[in-house]
Amino acid sequence: MKNSLILVLTNLIIASAWGTTFEPVPLEKLAQHADAVVIGDFLKSKTIVLEDGLVATEALFRIEKELGVDAEEFGLTEVKVYYPGGQTTDSALKVEGAPQFVPGEKRALLLTQHTDDRLWIQGMALGTFKVVKIGQKTLVVNSVFPTYSELSNIEITQFQRKISVVKDRPFKEVFVDKYYNEFKKSKTRFVTQKDGNSRSIASNLDNPENSNNSQTMSSFWLLALLGVMGVLKKWWSLKGQR
Repeated sequence: MKNSLILVLTNLIIASAWGTTFEPVPLEKLAQHADAVVIGDFLKSKTIVLEDGLVATEALFRIEKELGVDAEEFGLTEVKVYYPGGQTTDSALKVEGAPQFVPGEKRALLLTQHTDDRLWIQGMALGTFKVVKIGQKTLVVNSVFPTYSELSNIEITQFQRKISVVKDRPFKEVFVDKYYNEFKKSKTRFVTQKDGNSRSIASNLDNPENSNNSQTMSSFWLLALLGVMGVLKKWWSLKGQR
């Protein structure tokens, strides 16, 4: 709880300083404090109340490329990121300098993993970059300092290269296989048995006991069929001798 409060207060101090004493810094210096970087499409957001009662926004992004999230290892195609502020029916917290996203737009985000295991946007809107295509070039533009050349109007490949050098690890592309996703959906559909119990198709398919029973039944009928064929053959043989 104490750590969440410190995080919110730190972001509030940063936000209040923008436009007065806050100075832009080069991308490399900003990236030093990031635990992860995500490039992806904004899907949706919602306001949540943290365990200690503080209000925050949970934003969901579809991952296109990432560094530090280990999406492939955990099978992730989407990531939830957080920042202070938001509004619910019971409480509200407005934070100046909080990022604003439009569904469908592509963003690059610098993220910090806090002790609550959530990924928080580093430095509020300062840690967010719009990904825009101008002519044949794809550029990243910082949301706070769009004209600062060491933080904005950087080609996305150069943006990734600079961060990779600082973090000493490459960006990884995240592939979404729609056929695999459809397969997973089909395996998780539920069927109702005669006894009224619901079990997933996946549990039936993946259950070794069911597989063994099926093989046992198949062997039984095969032996029975062979036995019947043997009896019929002997009967026809005896009938022919008469």
